Amino acid sequence: MDIEKIIELVGELEEDIRVKKEALNGLLQLIDSTNGHKVAKPVGTRVAFHGVEGDSSITFNSASSYVDLAEQLIKSNNGEDMTVKAIVAKIRLIKDNSNIERRSIESTLYQHVKNKGENSRLIKTAPGYYGIRRLPRKESTG
Repeated sequence: MDIEKIIELVGELEEDIRVKKEALNGLLQLIDSTNGHKVAKPVGTRVAFHGVEGDSSITFNSASSYVDLAEQLIKSNNGEDMTVKAIVAKIRLIKDNSNIERRSIESTLYQHVKNKGENSRLIKTAPGYYGIRRLPRKESTG
C-alpha cells in the first residue's frame, strides 16, 4: 500500500469519527429535550483545570469511577497529593452535580485503598489526603 492511500484512509476515518461524535451529541441533546434532565456530557469529554504550574485537563465519560477521576485529578495536579475536599469539589464540577456527597467519594477511595492493598492506584498519605501509589513522593524537610 502506498503512503498516499494510507493518508487518504486516515482522512476518511477522521471524518467518520467526527460525524459519529456529532451524531452522538445530537442524540444526547434529543434525550435531554425529552426527559427534562441536563444535557449529558459526551463520551470522552475533556475538562480543563488551572493547576499550580499551568493548565491541566482530564478526560472522562459516564463510566469513569470516582477512583478513575481522583487518579486523573491528582495527575493533573502535577502528581501532588490532594485533599478529599479538593477532589470532591472537582468531581462535582466534572459530573456537573453539586449533590454528590463527600462521604460517597471518600468511602469509595478508602475502600479502593483497603481492598486493593499494594495493588491500589491511590494511597492515603495523611488524614484527608490521597496520592497516586506509583508516583515517587517528595520527602518533607519539615
